[in-house]
Amino acid sequence: MSKSLPPRRNRASYTMDFKLELVEKSYQPGVCVAQLAREHGINDNLLFTWRQRYSHLLPDEIQRTINKPAPLLPVVVSDMPLSSRSEPHYEPGIPPRHDTMVCELTVSGASLRMYGDLSPAILKTLIRELRGGRS
Repeated sequence: MSKSLPPRRNRASYTMDFKLELVEKSYQPGVCVAQLAREHGINDNLLFTWRQRYSHLLPDEIQRTINKPAPLLPVVVSDMPLSSRSEPHYEPGIPPRHDTMVCELTVSGASLRMYGDLSPAILKTLIRELRGGRS
């Protein structure tokens, strides 16, 4: 009895130049990594893997932006009487809850208000995006 095996699928092979070109493009301001991957016919996760593996091979000016620590922003915490606060604006259909944490970020004229438990990583990402992708 002989069974025939299904034909073996070959993996796609990409040149190092192609990988580095996409990794470099993925670090440009405003670039969506997943969209860039799809535009070049590769899986999103593959490009993210290449970014981890090959970012040390990029030009120095790009590496400096990758490794640059997020700047600290000054924060002032104060107790204000409820009557002196301006009335918050809520989207229709989303009733405000009094036990929900609210974080409002205003950077370079752009404002974003978030509700719920927000991790420091989420806040760091929001600040970076409000600044236009710059760290």
